[in-house]
Amino acid sequence: MWLWWLAALVAVGVGKDLPFGYCLRTLFYGVYDTYFSGLRCNLLGEGFVSEHWVWPSDLDYNMHMNNSVYFREADYARTRAAVTTGIWKFIRKLGYRMANGGATMHFRREMRLFQRYSLSCRLQCFDKKWMAFEHAYKNPEDGSYFANGFVRLVVKDGRRTVPPAEILGGMIDAGLAQLPDGVKSLDELRVDSIDTAFQFFTEQ
Repeated sequence: MWLWWLAALVAVGVGKDLPFGYCLRTLFYGVYDTYFSGLRCNLLGEGFVSEHWVWPSDLDYNMHMNNSVYFREADYARTRAAVTTGIWKFIRKLGYRMANGGATMHFRREMRLFQRYSLSCRLQCFDKKWMAFEHAYKNPEDGSYFANGFVRLVVKDGRRTVPPAEILGGMIDAGLAQLPDGVKSLDELRVDSIDTAFQFFTEQ
């Protein structure tokens, strides 16, 4: 019997890091959130939020969560956000595709073994080309930040860059997204340059 418990412990601790684990986990989230979870999130509001623990396989030689794990978990959060907010289905229906144009991470406090944390993925702002998504790693007990990252995404129609305002406006018209409280129009979320926004948010 103890062998079964040992196998279960290994599966939980390192299963996600086995060969093809990244692809299988991404596929699982896509299918789960499309057909089973029932989660629906507002792209222009708080976005997608999930809770996690730091597992042994997430640690580096300093015995805190490895830098690369932050980016990996952000990938999964974006996958789930894309499905639960409806943006993935919306752009695919139009024959468009979405691409990652860069990511940055600002580390504030380390996370040790078995640390519980929440991870959110939400649209922060956009310019004429890019949409900037924030990934916030927080302590669910007091709301303090462990880290926050920013990713720029672009939507393509062949070689044409689709303006974010066109996508977001279309989602609002289709009832798939709502402006957050206190925001009267999409223009309030527009910035002149995503680069400026990235610098501002990482300096906070």
